[in-house]
Amino acid sequence: MNKEYVNLTVLWGEDGSLTPVELHLEGGGHYVVDRVLSVCPLASRKSGGFGTRYTVRASCAAEGPYGKV
Repeated sequence: MNKEYVNLTVLWGEDGSLTPVELHLEGGGHYVVDRVLSVCPLASRKSGGFGTRYTVRASCAAEGPYGKV
């Protein structure tokens, strides 16, 4: 399994929280996030980084909840 970075469209809450809304893949595909299933802080032992993992349910759509993608 290869690591692939994706661009996200997120909502930034007043409390500083981020909620993913859309995923944009390098090949031009895009997915609308239907639901955030879990959010957990996570450290990477291989690269030494730290971040937040979002597990989401997404569907392929040409138009998202915030207009055309």
